[in-house]
Amino acid sequence: MQPTRTTPRERVPRALHETLQPTLTLVHHVDPARLGVRRVLSAAAPLELGRQPRSALPGIFDDDELVSRSHARIFSRDGRYVIADLGSRNGTFVNGRAVDQAALDSGDVIGIGRALLLFHESPARFQLPRDPALVGVSRAIADVLAQVATVAPHPTTVAIIGETGVGKELVAERIHALSGRSGALVPVNCGGLPDGLIASELFGHVRGAFTGAERARRGLIETARGGTLFLDEITDASPGLQAHLLRLLETNAYRPVGADQELDADVRYVVAVQPRVHERLRDGTFRLDLWTRLTSWEIDVPPLRQRPEDVCLLAATFAERLRGRPALIDRSLALALLRYAWPGNVRELKSVIERLVLEHADGDELTQTPWLVRRLRAEPSPPQAPTAPASPLADPPAPASLARRRPHTPRPPAPVLAALVAEHRGNVRAIARALGVDRKTLYRWLEGYAIDPGTHRN
Repeated sequence: MQPTRTTPRERVPRALHETLQPTLTLVHHVDPARLGVRRVLSAAAPLELGRQPRSALPGIFDDDELVSRSHARIFSRDGRYVIADLGSRNGTFVNGRAVDQAALDSGDVIGIGRALLLFHESPARFQLPRDPALVGVSRAIADVLAQVATVAPHPTTVAIIGETGVGKELVAERIHALSGRSGALVPVNCGGLPDGLIASELFGHVRGAFTGAERARRGLIETARGGTLFLDEITDASPGLQAHLLRLLETNAYRPVGADQELDADVRYVVAVQPRVHERLRDGTFRLDLWTRLTSWEIDVPPLRQRPEDVCLLAATFAERLRGRPALIDRSLALALLRYAWPGNVRELKSVIERLVLEHADGDELTQTPWLVRRLRAEPSPPQAPTAPASPLADPPAPASLARRRPHTPRPPAPVLAALVAEHRGNVRAIARALGVDRKTLYRWLEGYAIDPGTHRN
């Protein structure tokens, strides 16, 4: 019988309207250990960037001969932040284009020398996450890791909510690794269990339980004894599997097929859930009573487009793991990765880096390739003339389809936006929060698609 352990108090969610500040975050550098260095901006105090000692990011540009002593200045004007080049030798770039002056929008990528800086909104203070498995420097990953550390030592059932490819199984693995449980982490593909085999697969069977059962067989519950049962893609579970899981969670006991006695289920439950679970609850294809049992603690893993600070560090990490040694990432490649929306999330990024590593098998630096240009373009676009004289690190003009696209706020297709409107019952504030955009942007998208959120309000 599993010893009783204290259940953590109900988590207090971070304030929905936490104060965000305009921030510069270093997202690409020749030294990956520096990624995540941040500077919060103030309208009252202009910032200078360069190799001089008063630089707003001291030490970041010191070894970069392409950066001038006083390279660029960021200041507030008419309620917006503006970056101005200070006559630098090699230019200042915003989203790959050389600028003398440019107003900045959240999500813009500033290029100075070999470094890239993300201009975005972020909490003023948080501790940079450092984890060997869940790689990132964003506040989003810091929040996920903090919740993992809090809940892992307790037997509480955890629901990990996120889109396909965000790394839900990695979160489950970290929960198990920090749980102190001696058993294994056993994954269950909930969509791959045929109804006729559910009981036998989950609970096992005794010898002679049915025709062909010539010997006893342990089920997944017994295999995970003392460990963690990871129920992957729980929203794909059939009605039969949902019924079995509900009883298992209610009683924490099970009976192998053909057995006379019930056994204690000494397992901890962690489940992976798609954000569309609420659609399943509304249409009745997923049981509300099961859902309430699974959500003692919820961890939301945001999509990669909402945490662009993590993109280049993830890319460098994947490249190093695949090559067995560190790999440099060219600035133009880094910019292309930052300006893409990553609908397939971290899994898609890993696949892209794997292809690039193969294409650069004999080199130490990963660069853009014709395949990658085609891969990241949403649609073909004609070549564009450069807007400024070439510099040693001038980035190619962004394809028209990607120009001004922010990695964390891409306009979703009409069916996706319509589904979100229905899911949130026309609540514009909730829809905007889910997409990571302001309401003005959302209203523009809705108008462009002729979608009226009022038709979904009760």
